[in-house]
Amino acid sequence: MKCVFFSKMCAISAAIFGVCISFTVHADDCVMSVSQPVVDFGQTQRAQLLEGMREGQHLLVGARVVNINFNCAANAAMALSFTGERVGVQGYRFAEDGFFTLRVLSAQLDGKSVHMMVRDAEGAVSNSDNQLRPGVSLVPGSTGHLARGSTLNVQVEVKTFVTDRDTLARSREQWEGSGQFSIDTL
Repeated sequence: MKCVFFSKMCAISAAIFGVCISFTVHADDCVMSVSQPVVDFGQTQRAQLLEGMREGQHLLVGARVVNINFNCAANAAMALSFTGERVGVQGYRFAEDGFFTLRVLSAQLDGKSVHMMVRDAEGAVSNSDNQLRPGVSLVPGSTGHLARGSTLNVQVEVKTFVTDRDTLARSREQWEGSGQFSIDTL
């Protein structure tokens, strides 16, 4: 079974930066929700971005937290993943030359804190740095074992980055990134 959460990240250079989020669920016995439909990065100017934090040649637009809640009628092992336009192994396309990253800050399974593990294509589970990277699923568990439950609550940090070139807009310009969160029951 797969539940899908669609997201669209958008920003306007030299004005308001935001993440616009909507979701759709495709499962009869499970429900997924997100904490907020729009994540607003506020207003900024090019000079503020240039003075701010950098990651390599990229400027940090901002970081926000999204809460994802997944409830099923029966206990199951769950795998959280995100599919979007890939930018290297770390993140997803944002703006023309920018990217965004996703990192799980905390997770609870049936009300108890749980560690998130990486699950590869063959189903093997290993330790994780909690980064939700392209082609990777994160599963609750420990020491190579999947945990089962009916309710999974995850806090995901979204960080957006742009290049100097992205900020050279002569007028308002919309920056976008998109993709979808999905939770598979195993």
